[in-house]
Amino acid sequence: MTDKGLTEPLLNFKGLNNVLASSSKPQTLPIDSEVNTVFASIQTIGDKLVNGSEIEGRAKHYIITRSGNLLNFSENGKLTLWSLLSKKLVYSEDVKRINVLYETPKGSKLFIGYNNGTLESRDPNTQQVLQQVNLRSAVKALVSDDKNLYVSLKNGKILQFSCKNISSVSQKVIRPIDRTSPITHLKLSRDEIFLVGYVDIDQVEMLFVFNIIKPEQSWQTKLDLSPGELREDPDKLVVISEDCLNLFIRGENNKGVCMYSLFDGSVVQNVTSMHTNYINQILITKDSKRVITCSKDRKIKVWDWIKSECLATLTLHEEGVETMVLSEDETLLFTGSYDTAVNVWSMYDYVSLTKLKTQFPIRSLHLSGDNDILLACGNLNSKTDQPMQAFWVLEDNADAFRIRVELKNVSNCYVTPNNEYLVTMNGNSSLKIWNLKSRVLIEQHKVNCQFRYNLRALNGTRDSESIFFQKEQSEIIQWSCSQQQQVHTFIHGSQVQDIVITSDDRMMYCAIEKSIYKWDLQTKQELCRFLHPDGYFLYLVLSSDDQRLLANGLGADIFEYDLKLDDTQELKRFDIIKDACWLNFELSPDGVTLIQTHQYNGSFWVCNLKEGRVVKILSKNSQIINFVGFTKDGKYLITRSESESIIWETSKWEALITIQEEFGVVTSSSRQVQAIIHDGLYKSWSDQIFCSFSDDFTFASIEQEQEVEQDVQEVNTSDIKMTGKFNNLMKLFIGKVGKKSPDENKYLPYLYKTQIQPFKMTLAHFYAYFNRADIVQKLLEMGSPYIEDVNQNTPLDYAIQKKSYESATIFLDYIIKSPNLYGKLTEEKIINLIEFAPSNLKEFFDSAVKEQVGEYIPSFGTLITNPMSFRESQNNFVSFSDIKHMMVLDKDNDEPLVFKTLQIPFNMQPGSQSSINLHRTLSQSELTAFRAESVQAILTYKWDLVKRIVYLNGLIYLFYMAVLFTFIQTYHEISLYFLIAFGFYFMGFEILQICLNRLSYLGDFWNIFDFLRVLLLIFFIYNAFKHEDWNKSQSMLQLLGTLNFLSWVRALSFLRLFQKTRIFIRLLVEVIYDMIPFMIVLIGAVLGISLSFEVINDISMLEALKHNYRLTFGDFETDNYTAANWTLFIIGSVLIPLIMLNMLVAIMSDTYARVMSDILPSDFLELNQMILEQEEIQFWNRRKGQLGYLHYVTPLKRKEGNEWEGQIQKILALLQQHNGQSPEVLNKLGEKMDLIMESQKVQFRDTNLKFDEQKKRFDRIQQELEIILPKSQKDEIVVEEEEDSDGDFFDDEYVEEQSKIAQTYFQINSCTVKKYLNGNWLSFNPTKQGKLLKEESIKAIKQIFRRVNKKIPDESNIENLMKEIDLNGDGLLSKIELYVLFMRLWNYHQEVEEEITLMNQSKYPKDAFSRFLESQQREIFEQLWTKYDSDNKDHIDAKQGTSLIKEFSKKSLNDQEIIDLLKQLDRDGNGEISKDELKTFISENKYLLSEY
Repeated sequence: MTDKGLTEPLLNFKGLNNVLASSSKPQTLPIDSEVNTVFASIQTIGDKLVNGSEIEGRAKHYIITRSGNLLNFSENGKLTLWSLLSKKLVYSEDVKRINVLYETPKGSKLFIGYNNGTLESRDPNTQQVLQQVNLRSAVKALVSDDKNLYVSLKNGKILQFSCKNISSVSQKVIRPIDRTSPITHLKLSRDEIFLVGYVDIDQVEMLFVFNIIKPEQSWQTKLDLSPGELREDPDKLVVISEDCLNLFIRGENNKGVCMYSLFDGSVVQNVTSMHTNYINQILITKDSKRVITCSKDRKIKVWDWIKSECLATLTLHEEGVETMVLSEDETLLFTGSYDTAVNVWSMYDYVSLTKLKTQFPIRSLHLSGDNDILLACGNLNSKTDQPMQAFWVLEDNADAFRIRVELKNVSNCYVTPNNEYLVTMNGNSSLKIWNLKSRVLIEQHKVNCQFRYNLRALNGTRDSESIFFQKEQSEIIQWSCSQQQQVHTFIHGSQVQDIVITSDDRMMYCAIEKSIYKWDLQTKQELCRFLHPDGYFLYLVLSSDDQRLLANGLGADIFEYDLKLDDTQELKRFDIIKDACWLNFELSPDGVTLIQTHQYNGSFWVCNLKEGRVVKILSKNSQIINFVGFTKDGKYLITRSESESIIWETSKWEALITIQEEFGVVTSSSRQVQAIIHDGLYKSWSDQIFCSFSDDFTFASIEQEQEVEQDVQEVNTSDIKMTGKFNNLMKLFIGKVGKKSPDENKYLPYLYKTQIQPFKMTLAHFYAYFNRADIVQKLLEMGSPYIEDVNQNTPLDYAIQKKSYESATIFLDYIIKSPNLYGKLTEEKIINLIEFAPSNLKEFFDSAVKEQVGEYIPSFGTLITNPMSFRESQNNFVSFSDIKHMMVLDKDNDEPLVFKTLQIPFNMQPGSQSSINLHRTLSQSELTAFRAESVQAILTYKWDLVKRIVYLNGLIYLFYMAVLFTFIQTYHEISLYFLIAFGFYFMGFEILQICLNRLSYLGDFWNIFDFLRVLLLIFFIYNAFKHEDWNKSQSMLQLLGTLNFLSWVRALSFLRLFQKTRIFIRLLVEVIYDMIPFMIVLIGAVLGISLSFEVINDISMLEALKHNYRLTFGDFETDNYTAANWTLFIIGSVLIPLIMLNMLVAIMSDTYARVMSDILPSDFLELNQMILEQEEIQFWNRRKGQLGYLHYVTPLKRKEGNEWEGQIQKILALLQQHNGQSPEVLNKLGEKMDLIMESQKVQFRDTNLKFDEQKKRFDRIQQELEIILPKSQKDEIVVEEEEDSDGDFFDDEYVEEQSKIAQTYFQINSCTVKKYLNGNWLSFNPTKQGKLLKEESIKAIKQIFRRVNKKIPDESNIENLMKEIDLNGDGLLSKIELYVLFMRLWNYHQEVEEEITLMNQSKYPKDAFSRFLESQQREIFEQLWTKYDSDNKDHIDAKQGTSLIKEFSKKSLNDQEIIDLLKQLDRDGNGEISKDELKTFISENKYLLSEY
């Protein structure tokens, strides 16, 4: 909302918040404040907004204009204009005796009626007088529809004027003079047919309804009002329905509502006794289904008018409710009362949301045209000197104005250079023209175009005079802005894809398939055409100097035309981009940088035309880009997809801001960004607007955010803003939420999209912070934005910080359903998520893997490396060059392949700090993460990068073990020198780890083990050189033996290099860990019994331990045992060998079962540990690498399980017998079942592919047999069966032939859809009858729309059209029915109907003769008929017919057969047989047919 056109100071106000805060010292908040602090501050701000701002002075008449200004006329003759946002008086004028003030609905004119009969029109912003007319009688009432103005005079006459010209020449009389009943109030129906007038004079009080078209008075009725000061405003008691059919009036007893027909005044419905006291106002919703009434009984009631039932009774006011006003979107109801309060009610559940306060009793409430200001007025006739007007700024957007444009399906937005007219294009179906000054819709056109991609056939001249758009497939309409109508039509040979206009507005170029038309806009003549015989054009770009025209097609080709040459010039082709599948493209203002977007994903190429190279490949957008545009200065580039928009900085090509909300980019004639539409607000593009984005949207780069906010450390609380409608009022609601009121759910419908700026917080952050999982679930279902706040924290981060597993699981489910969010997850957030380990972590990682689909992606091939081939790139899609590095084409050994991409970016550089952090987190996590395909792919790829170094270390250690073995066998001095080298190598390795890991080095047992082993080796070598006869020393030999043992133990760890032995190493480690508690108990038992033996037998402790150790393993001597010894022996033998060792066997068995059941994740856990060990050494790579996406291709075949998976059925059977199993066991079983199901799905898909391939081979063999076998043999083997109605229609060779000769877009798209259905039909899971269930049909339709990159229609539209196509009503669709359904959803209604009709005619001719007989048989019949009907009588006799049949069928018939045949031939008994009768007979008796 703006106050443009008033005075200069109005353009610099900061809104009501600053005015309210100016009285006290402003409070500040740190920009990085926590959630609870921000919400507490908003609560304080909201308390200030409760009290309305009062307007000084007394007004006799007033209106609040559409732009939010207040125009008052006081009794002292002052006409004043107030800017309510800046709370300033901006205009004042002395005038005489004004009776009425009125502004047209669109705010284009202000009319003032005077007591002396003068009618005046003014500019509502500048108050400049435009026109005056004297009507010779006082003006009593005014009403307008922006085209015509209706004026009621004191003498009873009603006149009609044109709003553009109120001179007496244009006036028209609606009602003649009637001085007894002058109309004091007027209302106009929306269709401009009925005019309702009311006479508000004591003893008269009549209501009249006039038909404007005739014109005449239609009917009248009585309307009672209260006398004196309590007299009601008739405008509150008379309401015309939105459909212009009925009139609602307060009933006869003043306590009910009566609905009259506007046409004849008949009573349609009458509801009485709706209140116990007089009704003060009536409101009707737009659909006329709900009626809202308020009364002096202090109640507001909401009625279901159809059922005449009360839906809700609202009772909070302490006095009679005098007035009501409903917001335009009908979500909020404001009610005013004599108790000086304004209550705000929710129209969702009819509860009170908040209360606003004034200092005077309220008689009326008004909302400005944009619903951004609420005005309350008291009794203006009272004698008090106190102010009787107060207002609240409900919405404060000083730098923009609200326009009601739905951006959901908008594909193209154009604005005239003077910012006066806005054109929006919804896909390729409709076009709307808006007036930005009045903010209303002027015209709407249905666009009849069929194109796979969004059309750009929308542009205009730079003088803002003309707009060009396509209405029909070959017509470009020229629409005049000054005349507001169509002025010319340019006819082309086919559908126009794009339009560009030169800067001098003289030439227009239109892209039409294989041609570019050049038009002279002054003469409206076609000058020439540029032809492209090898392909067709998609989009055009004109250089800033109008010297070059660039055009692209579906592929990598970009062509340039030199406009200084004629149309015979050769095409200049840019060969910069090698990969195919490119779509939109745009040229920078300087003509150097070319942007080209990808057809199948959200990436785009940045190309330098001068250097002829690709500068960068960027892929931040998660979906296909449908718009790309530069700003006028070329500093920024905006890319937009269905789910998000990104603003790029063009010097370094970094993504500055990611906008996930609805966001419209508006271009002008130069195809450069001129404005944006966000949150319903229209903002002209500027650097100031861009800087304000830091308060509105989420930064994608921390560095960029710090640059913008480096000087902003604190925020003034008065500058805190809300996004969305009623953003100031939302502060009150937010404050209520901050108080954690018990009924806080009522605020969710209004706040779920609201963001708190500049903190970028939402309710999702708030409730995640306070662990409210139930409300978090509701918010996400409503569509609350999932964004980062200023501290880079998402709601999921707050849930993790507060240890809320339930909330974290909900947010993770939301991310799983929103794939576009994967690319925004940082490695740090992924690490936190793995550490937190919510229950759906595996599903999260599994859904992060996206299967790549595209025409350029092969389905068969041979991998370069088995079993998987990897490729890392900066793009979140597989490019054509990536495919070349991942596979080779080998027709003999080709196998079905599937290409996949991990949608989460990671730094895959081994040794980088982020990579080490990831592996450390994985090593400490549960095995659940290792079951995910994405984690397994990362580890497999990283293992390929580091395994060479690991194998090299293994070889070095193997050589060391060989040297040690040789030395033990020979004690040769040469081996000792090798051991010295190994000792220094190992010691250097350990010292390096100590320097890198420091104290964390001591936290790993194996590090301490290795360090002691190396020290032992060095100590041994030192003593071996010091003492020549060391081999004779028992201590040295023991030292060598210990060293050998430790070296062999360490050597076992290198068996982890091999997958088959890796699991046993893991099993050994797990068994040892599980034995630790048992060993403590065992040692205690052995030590206790040993002490007893020591005391009884008076032996040393060492001897007692030796005896008891032998007893443990059944090696004992009982000679000379005393009774005490036998007692200890029995106790020890039962406790230790019998009980405890069997317990140890049970523990080991349980560990074995557990490890083997998790064999796959355990294997990847060991793999992760080895990768981590190697990466920690590579200190030189700590700061290397960058974020990238991992692509891989794998054969499409069944995953192999292990023998333990065969036990699942047994375990499930046991679980059915026993209840109360632990959730952990159930989770593991569920995960294992998932593995089996996934394996079966892959196997099923593989089987389908093989079946499809075998079917094609069988078809080819069958075709060869048809050529080889004689037709007589075919009769013996052919069995009649039901004809397949879809076979020929979807035959691969037939479709391929049709695609080669396809010319129209329908034919091209039809072949594309048929090919896709043929290749993917089995994946849709058809029934045995070859049809799809309803759910599978809808899923298939959505997949096909994604395949062709079209907007997926609503599911309700799919179901409705499915009912029309499914004639038998069984809910099953065949392949051809699915094809028809899709093509009709693509708006190819007529074309597909004609195609099916032609198919049926060729396949099932109307006559049976043509249907059942082959062409050769029909030809022979025609020859025989010509022979027997030589005189051309069109009939032959019965005997001739018999002879013809015998000759045609070549069958010998006996006499009885001939008699029967004659009877059948001559059905009418006239002895003559017509040609049609003969044909029918042959068709019905197919046994007569013979092969020819």
